[in-house]
Amino acid sequence: EEFAEGVLGLARAFTMAGADAVIMSLWPVHDRATQRLMELFYEAWLTLEDGDNEEPILRVKCSVAEAWTQTIRTWLTIQADPEYHVRKQVYTLLGLDASTGDEKSKDELFDVCYNLFTEQEADSALAKSLKEVMNDLSIADLSHEKSKYYHPLFWAAFSVVAV
Repeated sequence: EEFAEGVLGLARAFTMAGADAVIMSLWPVHDRATQRLMELFYEAWLTLEDGDNEEPILRVKCSVAEAWTQTIRTWLTIQADPEYHVRKQVYTLLGLDASTGDEKSKDELFDVCYNLFTEQEADSALAKSLKEVMNDLSIADLSHEKSKYYHPLFWAAFSVVAV
């Protein structure tokens, strides 16, 4: 029997070895964009639940294909207006009313996040979330314009092969 070569041959080899699904890149991809895509994917695909003996258990929420579809939809929504998304995250973390829109500058939001961050335990979930949004707020070209990451070059490279 003749096997396909290249990327599809590799995906076939993984599925023949027992993988239920393979997400692969068809061309070289941007590291930071891929990191963010994969974070969104795992949030869509898996959930962390309390298990026996207080050990957390990962549970699958949906199929890999469904999670990937949800990931791309979320990605495009975020990248269509990245500043809105970051502001929404910040307002949610701070417990503020997001309907106030752009009343606070990005610098003011960063300062509020930083002050709260310094009051947290370094490894707490809130500290991690605050650190992420502070990083996003510090992006020089953060705006309400479509992000460069909206372009298919950053997300269309990926293919899902599922059994």
